[in-house]
Amino acid sequence: MIKLRALEPSDLDLLYRWENDPETWHTTMTPVHVSRARLWEYINEFDGNIDAWQQLRLMITDTDLQDSPVGTVDLFDIDRRSGRAFVGIYIDSQYRHQGYGHQALKMLIDYSRDYLNLHQLAAIVEVDNRPSINLFTGLDFKPAGRLRSWLKIASRYRDAIILQRLFI
Repeated sequence: MIKLRALEPSDLDLLYRWENDPETWHTTMTPVHVSRARLWEYINEFDGNIDAWQQLRLMITDTDLQDSPVGTVDLFDIDRRSGRAFVGIYIDSQYRHQGYGHQALKMLIDYSRDYLNLHQLAAIVEVDNRPSINLFTGLDFKPAGRLRSWLKIASRYRDAIILQRLFI
């Protein structure tokens, strides 16, 4: 069973490793190194005010593994006035394909709808990233458009799709 929890100071080294893994930069919107200082600032100063930060990042932990972190999930570019946010998810390579992403995303969807009163969530995914597309579509995200040459991977530009989940 998994839990979502706030970031703790003890997560800093793990987050730093995950954020600076060049193998996954093609799946993010910010393919640059993230400093320890920037991560520490978020961990240390985040006060729960998602309107000010326009972001909510949570650790995914497994209770069967003594609450060890297996990944992160976050909402970013949160626009509460319009009731929307983008979703990002990262599962450590040793824990992929074990259902953690599905469980965490389901919990984040429920939280976004029931507690944050958002109207919709969206994700941008590289068109050939079948595991991510399957994850989102398996939880009722629908393709909403194609972004041509949106992501640069190595020296090539790749298309991405927007997947959207409305809470109607």
